[in-house]
Amino acid sequence: METFRIDTSRAGYISSFLIIAALIVVVMIKGSTIIIPIVLAIGIWFMINNITDLIHRQRIFGFQLPRFLSMLLGILIITMLIMRTTRLFINQLILFLDDLPEYQTNLGLLLESIPPAVWRIVVGNEAEMVPKGIDILLNYGADFFSQYLTTLAANMAAIVGQLLIVLVYVIFLLLEQYTFGEKIRHMFANGEQRNEVKAILASIQEQIQTYISVKTLVSILTAAVSFGIMALFDLNHAVVWAILIFILNFIPNIGSVIAVIFPVLMAILQFGKWGTVLTIFATLTIVQMVVGNFVEPRLMGNRLNISPFVVLVSLAVFGAIWGVIGMFLSVPLTVILMIIFSHFDTTRPIAVLLSGDAHVYGIEPHEPYE
Repeated sequence: METFRIDTSRAGYISSFLIIAALIVVVMIKGSTIIIPIVLAIGIWFMINNITDLIHRQRIFGFQLPRFLSMLLGILIITMLIMRTTRLFINQLILFLDDLPEYQTNLGLLLESIPPAVWRIVVGNEAEMVPKGIDILLNYGADFFSQYLTTLAANMAAIVGQLLIVLVYVIFLLLEQYTFGEKIRHMFANGEQRNEVKAILASIQEQIQTYISVKTLVSILTAAVSFGIMALFDLNHAVVWAILIFILNFIPNIGSVIAVIFPVLMAILQFGKWGTVLTIFATLTIVQMVVGNFVEPRLMGNRLNISPFVVLVSLAVFGAIWGVIGMFLSVPLTVILMIIFSHFDTTRPIAVLLSGDAHVYGIEPHEPYE
């Protein structure tokens, strides 16, 4: 009878990996106020370089803009977009607050239009108290919204402070990026190790650039079509909702669901008619489903090769660790981990588990992992 033996070396590797992973999670949670600005700065730095490369590659009448000027133009474009978007949101918020009494009335009329029989099914014998409960709910909602805006305004100083820290990090990354190659050369004297590190960094850059490029294109398409639909219904603040749809589509899976909620709530407040609300909800949902299930997979293909289940898990894990920012970063961080794991024999099985079809960087298709 064959005796089952435990590979003690493999068990030791697994135990060490789990301990290190747990320590990293603890550090990410406890040090989030320090780590998140650094991660955001690296993301912005990466985006600036991508825009710089895009501008630098363009030739107009045979003239190519120097890389330094291309970078300045890229920074100017990003800065202008942020400033214009911030101003737009502030102006639209002021308009929303001005129309808040009308929205409150429309919401009350919409709730009152629900037949009493429906309320009796929902709340039973307390159906007679529904009108009074609606008034209390509307007043409470208005007060809560006002208090939330006051709290948000009070926290603006802290938010601006965090943004300034991120800006400083970005500036230093841009100033020092031309020394990164030299630092790698001195850090890894062994040519094989140096080439391996360069391969990892190049693969990370390629995969993240692919993800961001495709996701940006898909998000622009979704936001543009959604804006057209909202404009047809003359929905208030349609530009703001389109921008939110663009941004939230970068959150895997649940982002598209959240993106539809905002314009639907606006439709409830503005129109107060179930038919219009349901039509807007249905059309925006169809757009999200078509783009998410047909357009994006065709554009993305298998270039990321991440298991859909792993995407859901990473969304939950990084969301629990870093909140909304962690949700935005969940896919890029998972891609980075998968690429790094694939380059080391001890962690390569983990990379295989994270992949969509068991083929990851460092494992040739004709050499499946066994």
